[in-house]
Formats: sequence, structure tokens, C-alpha cells
Amino acid sequence: MGAGKSATGNTILGRKEFESTILGGSIAKTCKEAQTNWKGRQVSVVDTPGIFDANTPERDNLNAIAHFMTLSSPGPHALLLVLRVGRFTEEEKAAIERLYSLLGADAVRFLIIVFTGKDQLEELSIRDYVESIQDPYFNELRKKCGNRYCSLDNRARGAQRDAQISELMAMIVSMVQENGNTHYTNNVYQSVEDYLQKKTQESVEYIKMQHQREMAEIRQKYSNEEQRKKKPRKPKKCTREVSRKLGRILRLMTISFSEWF
Repeated sequence: MGAGKSATGNTILGRKEFESTILGGSIAKTCKEAQTNWKGRQVSVVDTPGIFDANTPERDNLNAIAHFMTLSSPGPHALLLVLRVGRFTEEEKAAIERLYSLLGADAVRFLIIVFTGKDQLEELSIRDYVESIQDPYFNELRKKCGNRYCSLDNRARGAQRDAQISELMAMIVSMVQENGNTHYTNNVYQSVEDYLQKKTQESVEYIKMQHQREMAEIRQKYSNEEQRKKKPRKPKKCTREVSRKLGRILRLMTISFSEWF
């Protein structure tokens, strides 16, 4: 819809991590996570291009939703609904309904409306702009989410960008405190978290078994060579064999750990 979700994510991060067009549309077709640090807090941002768009094919959308919930498990502390200043379309209403169907009506307790294109407001405050919107659907949504909204100029840099992000982060911190310092979750998220924990445990057990098997092979090979030797053993050859085996074990562990985190 070109509201600037990916550009907003880049503004929060303070760097270009998510691909977007000059008009604010997302180039990416899948969800992506990136992290930053804000006043000693580690902040994870998940870009969700197309997930809540009504024109996304259902099959593609189901795969994207699964990826999104895996990246954001056990659940996000804040959901940012990104809208562009100057319009509130039927497409955006459909996207909100899709959000409700995925996360449930309770998700509004964790929702903040972010308007992009702040520079287009000129002398008008964001409060005056929001109150000028006559759409009943939007006004009902605004009340449900506790009148939490702000505006961003994604082209801002330096102190202007920092001031915008400080305002947004302060709103998020306040909302999280109101929600009892908890993150959003539902039965689907719990199922995702249970699955991830199960797969993690299975991966740990697999690595242990692989390690034991590799070490047993090394010990057996070393023992056989000792029994069969008819001339002085060549230490360098055995050492190279042990190093090669241990190298295989270390590579396996590195790949597995990178997949978990």
C-alpha cells in the first residue's frame, strides 16, 4: 500500500536494513528482523511486507504469517500500524481486519498508529490532523488503541530523527508498562513457542549424539592403528586425522547454533 512500513523500520533502526522504494513501498516479499540499541535496551524490529495486505495471495500470506510469528515469538511488545498522512483507504481497513483475524481483537492493547509523511502536515499538528479525520472506522480504532498515535518523517536525519524516535519509544515504554510489562501473545504464538523450544531441544540432542559418535570414531581409529602398527607410529598423521574430525564437529555446532538464534 506504500505507507512506508519498511522505511519506518529503517528510521527506528537508524540505518537502512529493510529495502523500500522512494514512494515508501516495500521491495521485500518476506518478513525480516533487525536489531538496534536504544538507551541500553535491545530493540528487535520485524518488517512485515504484504502480510496484512488484502491483495496478497492467501498461500503466500500463510507462509509469510508463519515466518512472521517465528521471528517475533514469543510475541511482540508493540504493534505499529503504519499509515500515510492524507488518506485512510478501504485497503487499509481490510488490512486492519486481517490483523484482527490473525492476532485477535485483543491486539489493539499493543497497537500504536504511526503516520508517515509528517512533513506534509506543514503547520498542522498531528493531533489536529487526527481529529480532522471523519472516518467512523478509523475513529473507533483510535479509541480502541487508547489514542496512541504519532507521526514520522522518514527522511529526517540527525537530531530531528532522534527526537521522533524518542517520542515513539517513550510511547511504547508507557504502553508496555500499562500492559503489565508483558508482550502480546495468543494461542497461536504459544504453539509457535512450544514448537521452537521442542526443535531447539531436538537440535541440542542431535549435536550431542553427533559429537559422541565422532569422538567414538576417533578413539576407535586410534585404537585400531595402535593394534596394527608394525613400525613406529607417525604422530603427525594421527594428529592431522584428529584435527580433521574435530573440525567437522566444530563446523556442525556452528551451523546449528546460527540456525537457533
